Amino acid sequence: MSDQAPAKTRKIFSWAAVPMPLKRQLVAVSGKSVGGRPESALTADLWARYGARPGVAAFSRGAMGAVLLEHWIPTLTQRELEEIESQLSHVDRQALRGRSKADKVAYLRKRNITESYRVILRDTFLARYRVDQPVATGGTRVISLPAVEEFIGANANGHELHTHQVEAHAALDAAITLNRRRTDTGL
Repeated sequence: MSDQAPAKTRKIFSWAAVPMPLKRQLVAVSGKSVGGRPESALTADLWARYGARPGVAAFSRGAMGAVLLEHWIPTLTQRELEEIESQLSHVDRQALRGRSKADKVAYLRKRNITESYRVILRDTFLARYRVDQPVATGGTRVISLPAVEEFIGANANGHELHTHQVEAHAALDAAITLNRRRTDTGL
């Protein structure tokens, strides 16, 4: 027996775990040629286009969303379909209850792509293609840039601030300005 403890891991999304046919379809819909390209090149293209983890906006009826609705939804297991169903609105759950897998897939394909539905699709997609990644033990923990972007919402669409938010930001900026007669920040 070895004295080393088993390495800790955690599951995170990886484009490398996405099946090759789905990768080909996602790259092809972006307008790039896929014929004869190695899997690593397709993975790099997906990473460059959508980032380490695709944002919620990618799951609309645009390029990625259309491919997922047409080719990926039918590959989901009954359990994954039930998980999606459990997160949908009451009306949608009633419409799906007791139906066959084919009927559920058809319903999910034609359903309106609301913000909440995009989040559900994204969560299911990311959960399906997770792989074990080693976790650093000991020392200082370094947070990866994709994790920081995900946390602060860098992948999300920006929005204009409301009037009260603009006023609050201006008040904070004014409060933080350096008071030349004192050495502190004036707070």
